[in-house]
Amino acid sequence: MTATRLDITIEQGTDYRQDFPVSFPLPLVKAAMQLRGAYGGPTALLTLGTDAGTLTLGTNIVSAKAGWALTEAILSGAYVYDMKGELSDGTVVRIYYGTASVTPEVTTIDFPPVGESGSYILLGVF
Repeated sequence: MTATRLDITIEQGTDYRQDFPVSFPLPLVKAAMQLRGAYGGPTALLTLGTDAGTLTLGTNIVSAKAGWALTEAILSGAYVYDMKGELSDGTVVRIYYGTASVTPEVTTIDFPPVGESGSYILLGVF
């Protein structure tokens, strides 16, 4: 099985959500995805996984989600990522790989939690 190349974009400081279509002869039982500065880079800048609940498995789909606090911590720039999974028979497969562009945020407003009123807190300097 050959991994699919898919270049992705993550907007810094926003919630990242993306669905990755998959089809294998056996179902996936777990998956993990990492973002690094370069292939073989020593530090993962973002790790998502089924164990952490940031990757969820559906019928022929893996859904990724990372909250705004995770994406805000990544400097804007070009990175690499891949996603691996384990099939129900224990086989480990590489599902996706590619580049990840992190686009910089400009607006730095801390929104109050939904349902709460109040004014916004401006974090930047004008």
